[in-house]
Amino acid sequence: MQVQTTWSFPYEIEFETATELARRLCDLSGAENTVIFDLSKTKSVHSSFVGFLIHTKHYLESNGMRLVLKTSPQIDKVLALLNLGTYFLTESGRGKAQSTLQ
Repeated sequence: MQVQTTWSFPYEIEFETATELARRLCDLSGAENTVIFDLSKTKSVHSSFVGFLIHTKHYLESNGMRLVLKTSPQIDKVLALLNLGTYFLTESGRGKAQSTLQ
């Protein structure tokens, strides 16, 4: 059975937000197969959030889950600039798959 949960994010993600999210990550039940981070309305992120994304992907995969990012064009650019565009499974805010994970 496919179970997914979606987390929606604000226009701007600051340092404090990344810290709070790290605490919430441990609250996932494990019943989820897929966790979707909806960043379609997000325009800017603090660098600590990028670290959180990398940690989250590793954490979820080690627990048999996967992370999917639904991104805005601005977040797509940030990931591409950091050479992380192919590291994450992403879906643009327009619903077109940008990259896939193996």
